[in-house]
Amino acid sequence: MRLFSKKLLIVIKYFQFILLSLLSTLSYSQTNNAYKFKIDLVNVSDDKVRVELTTPVIKSNTITYHVPKIVPGTYSEDDFGRYIEQFRALDKNGKELSVTQNDVNNWSIADAGKLSKISYVVNDTYDSLNAKPAIFEPAGSNIQKDTDYVINNHCFLGYFDDMKNVQYEITIQHPANMYGSTALTDMDNSNTAESAAAYALCYKCHNRTSILGNQSFSRHQLHIGSVQASCALCHDSHGISSTQGNATNNAHLVNFDKRFVTPSSGGILRYDSLGTRTGRCYLTCHGRNHNPETY
Repeated sequence: MRLFSKKLLIVIKYFQFILLSLLSTLSYSQTNNAYKFKIDLVNVSDDKVRVELTTPVIKSNTITYHVPKIVPGTYSEDDFGRYIEQFRALDKNGKELSVTQNDVNNWSIADAGKLSKISYVVNDTYDSLNAKPAIFEPAGSNIQKDTDYVINNHCFLGYFDDMKNVQYEITIQHPANMYGSTALTDMDNSNTAESAAAYALCYKCHNRTSILGNQSFSRHQLHIGSVQASCALCHDSHGISSTQGNATNNAHLVNFDKRFVTPSSGGILRYDSLGTRTGRCYLTCHGRNHNPETY
């Protein structure tokens, strides 16, 4: 699914093209010992983005950080390290560790047991389409501040020797007026401040004044405005198949996001439509038990 604002489109690649939902800050995976990447789309300069990695636990004295030379699907030698600049390795106190660039795609770091963070800047490939070897556009990256970001994971993220199976957590910082949707799992349930831009997809079909005026549901303003709960927590914009739900429990595209909306104290997770502008919810959400809550 593609989402657009009037000016902004964010396209992210994570092994396949997907469109990320960038609400305020997005995180994926989340474990205690993971690659914890932060991609900064706020402080962009000269079509370059800063990437910071909080490293997993490292026990060796030296370690090598790699970015891909070849990625599946293209099988050309693209050398994505060509687009990495200002590579730095830091300990927990911010002191720089010694770094040796072995070739275009990897860097060796001394005193790796002290390593806490890696920082570098990524340039985009679309500005270098005449460079040799040229990067096939679907495998590349584009950085246009406040306008367009094409982010393939292999252009921005790397890995250490013997740590290829460690999980990744990716946090993307971005301007508040950027948004989208994602095929990945958003683990932090980022609250979404209501605005015409943030809910542009919803407001293509639904009148914003009506929604915020509680004309169809008496607590829309409470949920969207005060609690900052995303529409997607309760509604499924894709609809619900007859094999998944029914006209009573899934009226108005209600389909609770079970990652964040859990059963009530009675063990029930259900919505009952009781007619025009009235219904009943059995659930637990935003710190409240609805067992049931009728409106």
